[in-house]
Amino acid sequence: MIGEIYNYLFVELSAPLSREWPLISSPFPLMLIIFGYLYFVLYAGPRYMEDRPPYKLRTFTSLYDLIQILANLWMVQEHISFGWFSKYGIICPEPSPDSPNTLKMFNSIWWLLLLKIFDLVETCLFVLRKKQNQVSTLHVYHHVSNIFFAWLYLKYILDERATLISLLNCAIHVIMYMYYFVSARGPKYQQMMSPLKPFITRIQMDSNSSSRTIFKIC
Repeated sequence: MIGEIYNYLFVELSAPLSREWPLISSPFPLMLIIFGYLYFVLYAGPRYMEDRPPYKLRTFTSLYDLIQILANLWMVQEHISFGWFSKYGIICPEPSPDSPNTLKMFNSIWWLLLLKIFDLVETCLFVLRKKQNQVSTLHVYHHVSNIFFAWLYLKYILDERATLISLLNCAIHVIMYMYYFVSARGPKYQQMMSPLKPFITRIQMDSNSSSRTIFKIC
């Protein structure tokens, strides 16, 4: 009985193209990653740091920000090279699931899933630097839901029209991590970048509402 339900939910209902892809074929690897993340940032990490001074991790954090900038820039370039703003219009382009470009785009979204898993490092850095106040419910939900929705898309949806959302998300992450990278250079740069902070917050909020709008329209 349980085997039949599992087979129906995770095999029969899944998209044939991605059915055997790593991390997509079964929900258990991502469930394990998410459980490990939640266990560390909400329980094990804070307990470990309770009687320890915060780690500075400046070089590692800067390297993390730089990798995020480059990785998200690459994802933006991939989306554009596959047809956004040329082949595809902004609002609800016609799907073409069998075209070579579309198949390459789906492969890129698999790499985006890996990038969303890499995003979890940010929260771990907050914990190790004893900035637990930044590990808010909204912050944790944001990271976990991004992974879940990326997996859901690759497992069941595989519609290139929805990749406009990932394009916007990656473009915003480029801006966001450039802001973090420059601000980490020191107080002088923090002061220089401080006027941009409300803008960064606003575009993050607008991206969430834009994503919901795109889903409703299309």
